[in-house]
Amino acid sequence: MLTSESFGELAAALAAFNAAAVNPIADQVAKVHSKRTNSDFTYPYAELGGITDVERPELAKHGLSIWQNVVYADGRGWIGTETTIVWGNPGVPAEWVRFDPVWVPIPDEGSPQDIGKAISYSRRYGYLAALGLAARESSDGPPAGDRRQEKPAQSRASRPAAPAAPAAIGSARAAALIAMANRKGKTAEDVRSFAAAAGHDGPLEKAPPAIADRLGRRLEGMPDLFDANGEALSPASAPSGEPQADSPEATP
Repeated sequence: MLTSESFGELAAALAAFNAAAVNPIADQVAKVHSKRTNSDFTYPYAELGGITDVERPELAKHGLSIWQNVVYADGRGWIGTETTIVWGNPGVPAEWVRFDPVWVPIPDEGSPQDIGKAISYSRRYGYLAALGLAARESSDGPPAGDRRQEKPAQSRASRPAAPAAPAAIGSARAAALIAMANRKGKTAEDVRSFAAAAGHDGPLEKAPPAIADRLGRRLEGMPDLFDANGEALSPASAPSGEPQADSPEATP
């Protein structure tokens, strides 16, 4: 995270904003097919336009605005969004705080639609996280347990035999993936999010080997930012194209 030299006025404006802000409603429904379980399920979410429509008027009351910049990790297959909150009044130097990108893996197909979805996902969560907000579910929607929809039933005679479920990777390999992610500057929660984006929506240690292999390949393509002891490596090993905190390109 980067900030302007002073940000006291911005912090006060954010505190006032959060005292009055209302969490946006997750009034959209996403439909997902799980290859692992061969079942469809839905989950609610708040679309980006709905979020900004709710929050922008309150931000403006406190002299706040938000910039978002889409960045791409060249050669690693990740796309992300840097979110910057700016405070300013006429005749007063502007203050700002910039948050690290919310990285999202681009699906292997990499079609324009896939990239657009990844950008939208990154922007939504970057916007909410920067403001300390979370989309809330409408009380009119069905309970979470009712959203999973099994495929239409088949007769026993015509129903194909279910393939054997792949063995889970177990806690040891899950810990190894998290340790690798930590060296790249990522957290265990990041790894679980990446696994969910790849099609595994359960505990990491229960992920099938194919998902773990995919995560491993993506992590191996990222440069190490920390050593095994958690010590930061030299700036030369930082990802190319991403400004360091003390570089001129790091300021807006």
